[in-house]
Amino acid sequence: MTMSSSQTRKAAVVAATVILTAVGTVVADARPSTRGFTCGGLLDFVDARGAVVMNHRSSSLYQRFVSSRSYCELDEITQRFSVPTRSGRCVLRICKSQFKFKGGGRD
Repeated sequence: MTMSSSQTRKAAVVAATVILTAVGTVVADARPSTRGFTCGGLLDFVDARGAVVMNHRSSSLYQRFVSSRSYCELDEITQRFSVPTRSGRCVLRICKSQFKFKGGGRD
């Protein structure tokens, strides 16, 4: 039995939907939450990787945390950033521009 071009298109759409859903789930799971760690465990996790993107506060808020300035761009410095963990608040480091920009309008 052969499929018509309409059936082939429908099957392709269904297959693409299944694949995209699976990829979206894997990507969401790939970004761990700070709430899943104790503060000590979180510090060890970031130190072991050097830099890691994690969710904090909610699944839609995420940040890149670093173990040292060597993981920042040349024009960036580290800044303390407090996040929730299983054991309470924990202070990690993030990269921030060392230059403060003034406005974006015309002079």
